[in-house]
Amino acid sequence: MSGARLHIVAADYEISFEPSRRRVRVEFNGAWVADSTRALILHETRQPPAYYFPREDVQMALLEKTSQVTHCP
Repeated sequence: MSGARLHIVAADYEISFEPSRRRVRVEFNGAWVADSTRALILHETRQPPAYYFPREDVQMALLEKTSQVTHCP
């Protein structure tokens, strides 16, 4: 992931992301699920900020695929 920033504006909706300047770690039930210095922070209208991680920095074997589908306007 590069250090570039993306900013999209459409009518009443805005989305942008930027590299996190800090190390971001995710712990669940005592196990480290993700640990990254390359995470991105996503800012989206009417939503709290969210972190996106490179797959290489996530313990994918600890995750479970679901049928959940999301959509951005």
